[in-house]
Amino acid sequence: SVALGGSPTGSGGNGSYTYSWSPTTGLSNSTASNPILARTVASVTTFTYTVTVTDGNLCVGTDQVDITFNPIPAIPTAASPTPICVGGTDPTLTASGAGGAVFNWYSDASLTTNVQTGASYTPTVSGVAGTYQYYVTQTVLGCQSAARVVTVVVNPAVVAAAGSDATLCSGSSVALGGSPTGSGGNGSY
Repeated sequence: SVALGGSPTGSGGNGSYTYSWSPTTGLSNSTASNPILARTVASVTTFTYTVTVTDGNLCVGTDQVDITFNPIPAIPTAASPTPICVGGTDPTLTASGAGGAVFNWYSDASLTTNVQTGASYTPTVSGVAGTYQYYVTQTVLGCQSAARVVTVVVNPAVVAAAGSDATLCSGSSVALGGSPTGSGGNGSY
C-alpha cells in the first residue's frame, strides 16, 4: 500500500479544501487528502489516479499520479535433502524460481536472520544430530515471496566396535564384536 497525495495535497486559494480522488478502486477514502491505495495484481500494472482539489471559493485544481504495482512472486522451488549422519557431508540446498530472482535463505520462520543470498546454501549442520529448518524466498522487481521451508535431518552417528585384538592357537575360537558391537544411530542395527 501507499499514501497518495502531496505534502500538502492542496495549496493556494483560500486554504479550505475538499478532495476528490478517482478512480476510487483500492482507496481507503476517496475524499481524504492522502488516501491509502492498496491493490493486488497478477502482473506489473500501472494505475493513474486523479485528485481534484476545490477551495472555499470553488476554485479547482487537478493533478494526476501514476502508481505501478508489481506482483508478489510465487514461492520458490526447493527440496529437502536426504538425511545425513553426524560427521557426513553438509548438504547443499538449492532453490529455483523466476528468471532474475534474488534468493534469500533464512534460519528463522520470521525471516529476520538472513544466512545466505543466492540460489544455493550449504549450512554447517553435520556436527550435531537434529532437525534443522531453513526458509528460502525469492525477490522479483523488489517484491518478496512467501518462504519455502527446507528441512535438513542430521541423524546420530553409528559407532562400530569390533572388540579387542586377540592372539589364538590354531583350532581355538573367539567371539568377535564389542559389547555392544554397535551403538549410537537410531538403535536398530
